[in-house]
Amino acid sequence: MKISPSLDWQVLNRIKCECSSDFLHRPLSPVGAAKAVGITVWKNHDQENEERLPRVWDLLEDKFVYDHSVRDTVFITHRWDTHNGEIEHVNISSKAKDISQESKKLERIKRVLEKHSRYVWIDTICIDKTNLSELDRTIRSMYNWYADCKAVVLDSGTLLKTWRERGWCLQEGAAAGVLYGMYNDELVSIQDLASKQKMTLCQLDLSLYYRPGNAAEILTRMKRRKTTQIEDMAYALTGIFSIHMTLAYGERQKALQRLLYELASQKGDLSCLSFA
Repeated sequence: MKISPSLDWQVLNRIKCECSSDFLHRPLSPVGAAKAVGITVWKNHDQENEERLPRVWDLLEDKFVYDHSVRDTVFITHRWDTHNGEIEHVNISSKAKDISQESKKLERIKRVLEKHSRYVWIDTICIDKTNLSELDRTIRSMYNWYADCKAVVLDSGTLLKTWRERGWCLQEGAAAGVLYGMYNDELVSIQDLASKQKMTLCQLDLSLYYRPGNAAEILTRMKRRKTTQIEDMAYALTGIFSIHMTLAYGERQKALQRLLYELASQKGDLSCLSFA
C-alpha cells in the first residue's frame, strides 16, 4: 500500500530506501542491521527497578509460574490465529500442567525454545483479560517488557510478511533488544529468516523508535498495519511514545484522537498534527 505524501512528510524529508518496495521508508539503520543478525542492541540494567511478570509459562514443568523476572523470560511475537481458535488464558487458566498439549502452536514453541530458555511469555495465554487491572498494566508495560526481556522470538507460524502487517507486532519488533525467528525447529537470525522468506530487512521496522518530531512517521507506519480491534491501532503505540492512556474499548476512532491529544499534552510534540 502506497503512503500518501501528505501523511509521510517525516519520511520524505529523510533519505529514502532504494529497495523496490511500494511504500516509502528509510534504509535499514545500523541498529536494525545489528538486531537482524542477533546482536543485543540494548538492555535495561536498572537492577533496583527490575519488572516482574504476573505469570509466565515454565517450559520444563509445562505450567504457569507467577511473579517472575522479565529479564529471565523469552517473549514470543506472533499473529493471533483467530480463524482456527487461538488458545487463550481463559481456556487453560485451570490447568495445573501440560499447557503445551492445548495447541500445535504451544507444542511447537515448547519444542523449539526449551533448549534455550525455561521461561516463556506469550500474550495469548499469559494475560488474564478478565482482570481489567492486569490487562491495563500489561498494555502499558509491554513495550518495556519486550525491550528488557531475555530475547524476543518470532513464532514460525507467523511469516515475516504477516508480522510486518500486524499492529501489535510493530512495537514488539521495535522494542526488542534481542530478536530471533524460528525455522525448522531451530532458532535463526531474522536476517536468515528474511532471506529464506525473500523479505528485505528494511521493510520490517526493526529500529523504529520515538524522538520528538517523528511522531507522524511512527503513526504512518502503524496506519499500514492492521489490528483486530480498531482501538488497538492507538493503544499499541502508547509504549513507543511512552505516554499513559487509559483503555476504553468501544471508543473506536476516538482512541486515535486521544492518542494525538496526549502526544501534544504529555510530550509537547505537535509533529503528530501533520498526520491528523
